[in-house]
Amino acid sequence: MTNLVAIEALAILGAVFWSIQLVPQIWLNYRRHHTDGLQPSMMILWSLAGLPLGIHNILSNQHVALQVQAQILTGLSLVTWGQTMYYGNKWPMRKCLLASAGLGIAFAAMECAFVFGFKHGNVSDTVLHNFLRSQAILSAIGLGLGVLRHYLDIYQHKAVRGISWTFVFLDAMGDLTSLLAIVLKSPVDATAAAIYATELALWIGIMLAGVIFALRDTIQARDEPQQPQSEAQVIRNDSHQSEVTTPTALGLDTSLHQTPILEEPYHRSAFASIRKRLPKKLAHRLEERRRLEVDSQGA
Repeated sequence: MTNLVAIEALAILGAVFWSIQLVPQIWLNYRRHHTDGLQPSMMILWSLAGLPLGIHNILSNQHVALQVQAQILTGLSLVTWGQTMYYGNKWPMRKCLLASAGLGIAFAAMECAFVFGFKHGNVSDTVLHNFLRSQAILSAIGLGLGVLRHYLDIYQHKAVRGISWTFVFLDAMGDLTSLLAIVLKSPVDATAAAIYATELALWIGIMLAGVIFALRDTIQARDEPQQPQSEAQVIRNDSHQSEVTTPTALGLDTSLHQTPILEEPYHRSAFASIRKRLPKKLAHRLEERRRLEVDSQGA
């Protein structure tokens, strides 16, 4: 009795975690309006993996929460894939919606066909057992390859990019609770356990990589002392960063003591228009010199 309660609680937790796992990633993509570092191939592989996972969990009579979990995985993966195509590949919104919805409908039709065919067809236990094993293997391969694609990105860029850590945590917790629910059930479904165990191990690797790179960046920032810049270097850097044209380049004379003082209202407006086009430090110096010149003329 205790095992049954624990199995049901863990299965429900796994379904909850997997139901919301991609929501933080979807929100992050929407908020920053790009999906740099998030791989479209990962999301499409996950949506494909949800199809055999759903077939396996339904036909093997897993807890209903685990059956629903696979459908949610496919749906959210397709939404996230649509975002990567919209922000990353610059697909039109209509094309993204049609592609995501079309794939979702096709996956649902295929799953229904397999489930009804095996449940109501004249299929031997051996054939069913072999089919379920193949679906578990396909699901594990799809989920594993999806995460491994992110490992390739980590290797190429020496950083964990574009991924929400809340998403990683929720996914790992969903894998862990689902794995425990399967292990506590007797007899243990080894193929189903392998699916969740494989992905859990891969996510733990992503987490460790994130910690390692964060420590590396912290140590490098601490060991590299900041070199103070001279005033001339600061002005030169500001000039390059602002990418503006200086008065000299415009043919203007910046030596204010050689320039006759114009009528004050015109002089002020003309200087203000020039000042807006200068780096802040240079403009501030010219302003001070202008004030000194006005004061000396008044005296």
